[in-house]
Amino acid sequence: MTSRFLKKIASGLRRSRPPDQDPPGTPAQPEPPHTARPARRGHSRHLMAWTAVSALAMLAAVFVVRQIHDFVRAGFASHSIYGWLSAGALTLLGVVVLAAVAWEVRGYLALAENSRLRAAFEGIELAPEDEANVTLATREMSAWLSRLGRRAEPGLGRAVAEVERRRPLAADPRAWRHDLETLVLGRLDKQARVIIQAEAIITGVSTALSPYAFLDAMISMWRNARMIRQVAAVYRIRPGAIGTLALLRRTIVSVVLADLSQEAVGLLAPGLIRTAGGMGQGAMNALMTIRLGLSAQRECRPLPFPPGAQPGMMRLMWSVVKGAVLKRRGPEAQTAP
Repeated sequence: MTSRFLKKIASGLRRSRPPDQDPPGTPAQPEPPHTARPARRGHSRHLMAWTAVSALAMLAAVFVVRQIHDFVRAGFASHSIYGWLSAGALTLLGVVVLAAVAWEVRGYLALAENSRLRAAFEGIELAPEDEANVTLATREMSAWLSRLGRRAEPGLGRAVAEVERRRPLAADPRAWRHDLETLVLGRLDKQARVIIQAEAIITGVSTALSPYAFLDAMISMWRNARMIRQVAAVYRIRPGAIGTLALLRRTIVSVVLADLSQEAVGLLAPGLIRTAGGMGQGAMNALMTIRLGLSAQRECRPLPFPPGAQPGMMRLMWSVVKGAVLKRRGPEAQTAP
């Protein structure tokens, strides 16, 4: 009788217990793994950067349209012939600059991408014994070296041949990276830095002498597109879609600042436009060109730079200034200690 009564009480307790609770004494069950939500911080950061760049570009476009309108109106105010000549000259200049930029973009897009080569060497760093990684790296590196060896100067051709000779003899595939850095990439990095320095000087001097902000924007757009194409041509490869979009964003920033810098100088210090203002504007545009060139070199390089190997922006700017001063003083200044 007593046992039957206790069984009824136990069955009532089981029915009154919520279904999501375990009876006393039951071992705790492990919680299901928490599924992490994908991080959206990187996407929001890129979206904010593109939004800011778009706003600056729209502001610069407003200034450009206003300047062109004032330039053409001043020509018509003087004489109708001068007005039509001004409008025709600006139209022709715009067509020529756009054609030059399109030509540089076409040459840039004709190059192969470097994403597969980078991915292959990243796989070797993680798993050097994996045959699939070794096979992929061998195929991608051989294809890149063959492109690099075509129409190369004798020194680079010999370096490429030496890398190809050492590759089958290397005991560890990670030694390929060391051979590429010391024999090939160091030489290519110097060529890319020479191009960046030359374009920085041309852009800085041209924008410093230009009397109109819309001419500064045109010069910056053309020379920056040319510099990116030349840097990519040095390495015979270009970055993928993400790297290309990053370079496009930095190019837009450089062009916008080239246009707005003269407006800012004109508003803050009108008397400095033809003297120190032009020099400061040219120096800033040269610095932005160097920044864009270093970004292009970092994106176009088939392998990431080793730690501390890429020169800093200010160091390269100092080399540009020193080279420009020595070139102006003449060959006797370059031989001086």
